[in-house]
Amino acid sequence: MDPIADYLQNGTLPESPDQARKLKRITTRYCLIEGHLYRKGKSLPFLRCLHPDDAKWALDEVHLGDCGNHVSGERLAYQVLRMGYYWPTIHQDAKKFAQSCEP
Repeated sequence: MDPIADYLQNGTLPESPDQARKLKRITTRYCLIEGHLYRKGKSLPFLRCLHPDDAKWALDEVHLGDCGNHVSGERLAYQVLRMGYYWPTIHQDAKKFAQSCEP
């Protein structure tokens, strides 16, 4: 997500023409608001993009937090999305997190 934020903020593109074209196409789904990267969602207007450390916090908070109920991976990913957060590997990370949880 760093190349996306860098392109939106500074207009910096990769040197490879193929990667530059791909980055331009992908960035149409993103925007910067007050220095934070957001993905334009389908059902929710904007989803804040998280880095891997923050993503682990979000998974932990939903799965084990005050309102947590130890849900499965897909349901966990859905709940994090409803909280307004996003990262590219959210579904794989949620599944792996739920499988590693002690019952």
